[in-house]
Amino acid sequence: AWAGVRGGVCVVVRSPRSALPADLGFWTARGPSIGGRLDGIVVNSDTDPLWVVGSPGGGVWRKVESAGTWARSGEYGLSDMSTVRLEWDIATAGRLYAAAWNALFASTNNGQTWTGIVNPAAVPGPMWPWGSSPVDPAPFAQYWLDDLGHRVVLFASPCFGLYYSFDGVNFTQHWPFTGYGNNLDNC
Repeated sequence: AWAGVRGGVCVVVRSPRSALPADLGFWTARGPSIGGRLDGIVVNSDTDPLWVVGSPGGGVWRKVESAGTWARSGEYGLSDMSTVRLEWDIATAGRLYAAAWNALFASTNNGQTWTGIVNPAAVPGPMWPWGSSPVDPAPFAQYWLDDLGHRVVLFASPCFGLYYSFDGVNFTQHWPFTGYGNNLDNC
């Protein structure tokens, strides 16, 4: 599979690169200046669209649609640069979550600065050599519980169990299996 962004649209092609459709046109590298994959892409389209992307090991990058280059976010408050997911809060406008391998952060200024809300001082996640990690973790989810606006936010942290929150700010740690972090089922 191959993915890219063109004209403000994320394009995914499930075929070999040599068989890309001709209508994709010519692509030009626009940065960031380092390579790697992106595990999180969000857009704030209030006025001039702001793109925020996260990369495992590469941190968080931002770009205003009308600007020509990408810039690293301030990243103040991010203790783990291995971002595996970015997602807007479904209940609170303007709150952005960044899930790392074993920590969860939130931003209220479009990813410029971050506040740690689960394991903010955790040891940064491992850098997996290309092809050695079976699947990137997807440790973050949020769901509406009913039509009254009640929701739950879930975050799973390796060997720290499951965290849940009903307000998206205050999280409770839950150990699904006995033995806490000593039980590999909690990892």
